[in-house]
Amino acid sequence: TECGYQFTSKLEGMFTDMKTSQDTVQGFYASHGAELGDAPTLVVHVLTTGSWPTQPSVPCNLPAELSALCEKFRSYYLGTHTGRRLSWQTNMGTADIKATFGKGQKHELNVSTYQMCVLMLFNNADKLSYKEIEQATEIPATELKRCMQSLACVKGKNVLRKEPMSKDI
Repeated sequence: TECGYQFTSKLEGMFTDMKTSQDTVQGFYASHGAELGDAPTLVVHVLTTGSWPTQPSVPCNLPAELSALCEKFRSYYLGTHTGRRLSWQTNMGTADIKATFGKGQKHELNVSTYQMCVLMLFNNADKLSYKEIEQATEIPATELKRCMQSLACVKGKNVLRKEPMSKDI
């Protein structure tokens, strides 16, 4: 099958973005590694607007330790790439979380950024209302509802317990 220049140039741009992102993250850790200590590991994909499908950015409040790390990355990136703009697509991210439940049951979870934001709230609280979670994360209502359903309403696979037990949020 033949593909036109426009299609292949976008695909080439995607491959270039992935390689450049990898190099940028390595450069970030090379220059900031010592000061980051035991901060979470951040992997960023810096994507060129014209090469990738676009979605509206839907921001949320990231946990403090991650927010600080993102700001350090932003400063590093904008300091090494003048004239560029960086906007976070938190709705497109994932996180690997190590969680301990109940009697020391340890699990590693791969979750969306929104799910991570919700779960990390429980590092400092045993119980939270939907309203408290909504205010702390500022995740848009439709996204938060979807997120909470996946964490608390899947029979036999609940990560969170909800009261009263039902499929409704």
